[in-house]
Amino acid sequence: MSINRSREEIFEALYESMHFMAKSASEYDLGRKEEGKRVAVELRKLLHDTNRSCSILSQLNLKQNQFFDSVEVQLSDDFLNWTGLSSTSIAVGKEGVPVGVEEKPVLGYLIDVAQKKKFGDWWESVIIRDFQKNCFTRKDIVLKIANQDNGAHVDPRMDENYYSLTRENSMGIRVGVKNSETSEWQWTGSNAIHFAAVRQIAHEVFFSLYQITELQGDKFLEFYVNMYKPKNS
Repeated sequence: MSINRSREEIFEALYESMHFMAKSASEYDLGRKEEGKRVAVELRKLLHDTNRSCSILSQLNLKQNQFFDSVEVQLSDDFLNWTGLSSTSIAVGKEGVPVGVEEKPVLGYLIDVAQKKKFGDWWESVIIRDFQKNCFTRKDIVLKIANQDNGAHVDPRMDENYYSLTRENSMGIRVGVKNSETSEWQWTGSNAIHFAAVRQIAHEVFFSLYQITELQGDKFLEFYVNMYKPKNS
């Protein structure tokens, strides 16, 4: 025999999940990129529905609200590769010597800036296309991390395209790095674009939740959103 949860209890689960996600997002921002795995797990709990499970937002009937889409530069066939939720730069060490490729979420203040989409359109929108023309949606990235890549589960087999993106630098972005011991130069690329993307997805979700009438006035969401508010506004 099962007992239905009250709406108040499900709201408590929402708040708890938001705080878990915010803590991991903060750790990610401090440099612990692997915290992206914990972020993905909370996003799955909040957003993903299956035939056997119902997400927190669905249980609260909140997925009919629109979600912020922070992609600024739209995908074009002219691009060799593309990511909509992060920026790529060369990480520089001592004396200005390159030490690798760095992916960062774009973050930013989204209200009155980013467009909004219905959940299904937002969830299924392409946010990454690699050099091999493989495309990844928000749903792809969140579920591959959570279900296969040591988020909530370690799968003995991984999706080939996701593996290539996260292990083999299928974005094709690389930089020459000098080995400090041998003084030889070698090529290195970024395999962390999925963590930057999932951090930005969490950012979009926080802003989207802030806009929901039933959550307006929530002190945590107000604090998070105001951290990114332009100082002159």
